[in-house]
Amino acid sequence: MSKLKTKLVSFLLAFVFCTFSYAEPITDSEKYGLKWTNMPIVCSSLDNIQRYLDDYEFVIDKLGVGRENAKAEGEPVYTIATYQNSDKQMVAVLMVPGVFGEVCMIYRVFDTVFYDENGELLNEESKD
Repeated sequence: MSKLKTKLVSFLLAFVFCTFSYAEPITDSEKYGLKWTNMPIVCSSLDNIQRYLDDYEFVIDKLGVGRENAKAEGEPVYTIATYQNSDKQMVAVLMVPGVFGEVCMIYRVFDTVFYDENGELLNEESKD
């Protein structure tokens, strides 16, 4: 009888653990239908990326910090800097703090347009 009891208890425990479901919150990927794609991203060392930016006369325009779990109080986990040159070309550089061996850049964005704080389109002359 002891073996039968052990098997029955084991079966019930296995059944409970197998059927227990944990409702996870809906992720942004699910909520908004976001998908990972193949983007025109190039990666190299920080020195090489900086040399490229200098050679093509890109200057930093904006800098943002990505934080752990996408929470404002989270630890910094990456930075994104946008650079622009006089031809209004733009690149975005992604860097993980402390990791200088590989820095990635979204390779050249053209036809950049600018908006004011009210969301109104600015003409090219007003950005200069």
